[in-house]
Amino acid sequence: MVSSNPLFLWSDTDQLVWEQHQSGLHAVHQQFVQRAIVTVRSHSLLRSIAETVSWDRFVEMLQGHFHTLSQDPRLQSSGEASRQMGIAHMRAHLNPSLFIAVFNEYFPAYHHVHKQWGDQLPPLSLVRTRWLWDVASALDSYNESLHREIDQKTQKVADLMVYAYKDPLTGLLNRRGLEELIERHDQLYPHEPGLLVILDLDSFKAVNDHYGHPTGDQLLKHIATRWRSLIRAQDGLARIGGDEFGLWLPLASSLDHVISRLRSMADAVPPSSFAFGLSGGIAQYPENGRRFQDLYHHADEALYQSKHHGKGCASTLSPTCFYPLTEK
Repeated sequence: MVSSNPLFLWSDTDQLVWEQHQSGLHAVHQQFVQRAIVTVRSHSLLRSIAETVSWDRFVEMLQGHFHTLSQDPRLQSSGEASRQMGIAHMRAHLNPSLFIAVFNEYFPAYHHVHKQWGDQLPPLSLVRTRWLWDVASALDSYNESLHREIDQKTQKVADLMVYAYKDPLTGLLNRRGLEELIERHDQLYPHEPGLLVILDLDSFKAVNDHYGHPTGDQLLKHIATRWRSLIRAQDGLARIGGDEFGLWLPLASSLDHVISRLRSMADAVPPSSFAFGLSGGIAQYPENGRRFQDLYHHADEALYQSKHHGKGCASTLSPTCFYPLTEK
């Protein structure tokens, strides 16, 4: 019967021959361990692995190589000791070729004891096949561990990126995320219009003062959820801070259409005894600026103008226009 791994052909007959020569193999392995330890001690990087896991544990790993060689090669993985060897290499950032340099000592060990053991040793061709099987298994473990670590680090970076661009309370974009959208628009569509609207909830401070911040936070999350359903996929909705939000509308040029959408957002704000309303300030890209900071400054001034005008409206600065968002 041929091994299930096409790279390492091994028949039932090979396995029987292998099992009949265990005494000679044990002698080879004792010689191998001695040679491997000399090789490792003479190499600073390899020695660092042994010192990391302790020399006793390192010798156990080398002994584990023999136990692995004694296993049926049709098994899908090598022994635990070889896997640990590969993982230790990976974590020490060592080239896998150094791992092979240690296990190459198996062949000089074989020739060293051949005169004494002679026919009690299996053919060298079988030793090479088993050696390849074991080293390949360890290197596969090295590769799997490396990819697993890369995947974990990639996920951590992705999580950090999400955290960097998302508001943790509402799940909307934060200021940095909104800025990134506008910068990307400026790079890809520099000749296409866009609108930045800064929105502020009128009388929201009274909720925090009267009911406390936890209630205010729940209200902000509720409003964010309802607003998210009112925007297009390409729009950007962000919580800039407190009860201040930013709405980026790329490729938007019609103020009438935008005001209609802002009124829908104002209607989505739940009724309250605190005379809730919505005020906004509008900046136009690229007329009022191309960078987020310039657009934000312009829209924020328009928002202040809306507040001073009596709240419940959105406005532009140039020309100065007021658009009611809520019924008085």
